[in-house]
Amino acid sequence: MTNCKLLLLLGIVIGPPSIAYDNTTAIEAYESGDYQTAHEQFTLLAGKDDAEAQYHLAFMYYGGEGVKQDDTQAIFWFGQAAKLGHASSQDKLAYMYLNGRGVDANHVQAYAWYTLAARNGVFLAKNISENLIKQMDPIERTQAELLSREYLEQYQ
Repeated sequence: MTNCKLLLLLGIVIGPPSIAYDNTTAIEAYESGDYQTAHEQFTLLAGKDDAEAQYHLAFMYYGGEGVKQDDTQAIFWFGQAAKLGHASSQDKLAYMYLNGRGVDANHVQAYAWYTLAARNGVFLAKNISENLIKQMDPIERTQAELLSREYLEQYQ
């Protein structure tokens, strides 16, 4: 068997070389303006519970960079990453709840996510959550504190 036939046979048996996707190459594609490649790579990684990729994919939808702007998709992917403990996603998710972007405005949800983001190192999230709770009535405060504790247990 010639080398050419052997290589062809190996190619059929083994299959084409797999493309290794990682956040570094996806970010490089994004930064160079190759949004299609970035979107493909972030989507693949996001589907494998990669919180960093989920965050970047959400941000693409949030700003409409390389994809149609879609707050519903943005909040979904920010939510997935937030639940995996990604602090910046927790902060962005809180912002979306606070401002009713992609969801109905919900100060209880916003407070819970800001509190978690603050606990995970997002500096301004603490100030925002402290100011937010001051604007709530007693029932909302109780709900916000309970939900915040629940999220701290589940998603930190």
